[in-house]
Amino acid sequence: MKGLYVHLPFCKNKCLYCGFYSETDSYDIQKEYFQALIADLKSREIKDYNTLYIGGGTPSSVDMNLLAGFLDMLSVLTKGNFAESTIEANPESISDDFLDLVHNYKFSRLSVGCQSTSDMVLKMLTRIHTSKDIFDSVELIRKKCPDTALNLDMIYDIPGAAFEDTFSTLKDLIKLNPEHISAYTYSFDTSYLEDKKDESTDFMIVRERLIDAGYNKYEISNFARSGHESLHNINYWQLGDYDGIGSSAWSLQNLPNKRILKGKTDNIRDYIKDPLVYLATETTDNPQTIIEELVFGLRITDGVDLDKICVNIDAELKDKLYNALTELKKKDLVVWNGSKVALSNSGELLLDSVQSFLWEQLP
Repeated sequence: MKGLYVHLPFCKNKCLYCGFYSETDSYDIQKEYFQALIADLKSREIKDYNTLYIGGGTPSSVDMNLLAGFLDMLSVLTKGNFAESTIEANPESISDDFLDLVHNYKFSRLSVGCQSTSDMVLKMLTRIHTSKDIFDSVELIRKKCPDTALNLDMIYDIPGAAFEDTFSTLKDLIKLNPEHISAYTYSFDTSYLEDKKDESTDFMIVRERLIDAGYNKYEISNFARSGHESLHNINYWQLGDYDGIGSSAWSLQNLPNKRILKGKTDNIRDYIKDPLVYLATETTDNPQTIIEELVFGLRITDGVDLDKICVNIDAELKDKLYNALTELKKKDLVVWNGSKVALSNSGELLLDSVQSFLWEQLP
């Protein structure tokens, strides 16, 4: 499994909460940026990718002719046999031209950043679309791209926002019937949940409502109709190989007994000057690679197969890990079925604490 991520850091507005790299005043250098992306892609050794994900930024806001030209080159430079291809969009910039591109280039998934169907909450988040834009864009998507699976993003646990707004957004998104819903807490620091009852938290209510509506929770923040789980993101969480092109993009390569992570500059103009240079390189060796696979893999509700990930560690560390997981099981934070371990419902609430405890097991 190998994924290709393409970062388009162009946004009409920088939202208050956003942690992804983007620029609001760089649309004049889009042409140069797409040329840099092509040079970056040409430099890659692997051309046969399983998944494609174009994110941002706001891909739906860029020049459609430039994006189409890039996609044409992408099909030339890669085999183009993607098992899954995803592109992101925001409601205010979803146009007929953009959806024609989505349809013509046969994207299998379209991910739309809704965040809330409350206009008041959208203003709090400094979004530039309205709730009407969400409903109008989904209607247009279903009309022009009937074969494209739809993901809708939402955010909850927003400081100053009432749960009624979250509940209303949940009902609205479920009624829109997308194939996938990503439900993110505003700031997922699970330690603040330690003194709350499980059933009283927004986190648990969001999960229960979506599951009751027929969505399978397959990752800590992601819910899908059967067969519509994001293959690209699952590959991330399982630490599979991926190439990232574009400003601020990262690439991961697995080698025997080690893992190499490389990152590009988060300055769009510096990237254009030299799209082939990496500004950061991190190498992870055993046994840290094993702990990484466990920590990241626990985000997936299916869990982690310990027999598969513990084959290259010594008996002492293996015993230490098993003892740590046994301790977590006693606290009802993980469940154990054969060689598979997964977070319990309570463990999902305390993911950060569980991960920190497991990191402490490194020698």
